[in-house]
Amino acid sequence: MTGGGRLFQRVNIAKNARVEKVNAVVFLAGEGGHLEQARRIQHRLAPDVVENVVSVLITDSTPERVSAFHSVHTVCNPSPKDRSPRLQDVFRFGLDLFRTLFALGKQYRVAAVVVTGPGFTAVPALYWRLLGARLLVFESWSRFEKRAKCSRLLYRFSHRFFIQHKELQPLYPKATWVGLL
Repeated sequence: MTGGGRLFQRVNIAKNARVEKVNAVVFLAGEGGHLEQARRIQHRLAPDVVENVVSVLITDSTPERVSAFHSVHTVCNPSPKDRSPRLQDVFRFGLDLFRTLFALGKQYRVAAVVVTGPGFTAVPALYWRLLGARLLVFESWSRFEKRAKCSRLLYRFSHRFFIQHKELQPLYPKATWVGLL
C-alpha cells in the first residue's frame, strides 16, 4: 500500500514541475517573398539577440524550404489560391492555428512577433500582441501604392511598422522606412 502511495506522489510532483520556457522571436510569413523577407530580417538580428532567443517560424509553406529558423511550424492555408474558401477549410485552419498557438505558448516565452504577411498571420500576431509581445510589422516589398489588408489591420496594433518603399509613407504616416530588405 505504501509503495503505491509513494509512486502516486512522484507522479504528482512530476506533473506539477514547472518547465522553464525559452525566450523566442516568432516570425509569421507566408510562401515566396514573405518567407524570404522573414529570413532576411532574421539574418539581421543583433548578435546578442540571436544568442539569447530562439527564432520560431509559423508559415503555410513547406518546412523543407526554411532551414534558417530554430523551429518551424506549418499551418494549413485557409484557402488555396485556386478556389474560394469553404467552411471546412476555414474550420480546419482555425483548429490547426489554435493548436499551434497553444503548443508554442507552452514551450516559448514570446518576446516579439515579426510579421511579413500574408493575411493568415493577422490572427497569431494579434493573439501575441494581447499577451504582451512586441509586434513588428513589415509591409511587403511588392507594395508600392496600395496597402495590404493584413498590414492595414496590424498597423493600428503594431509597436513598430516598417515600409520598404517611400511611396507608402503617405498611407502609413507613423511607419519607418527601411528600404528593401
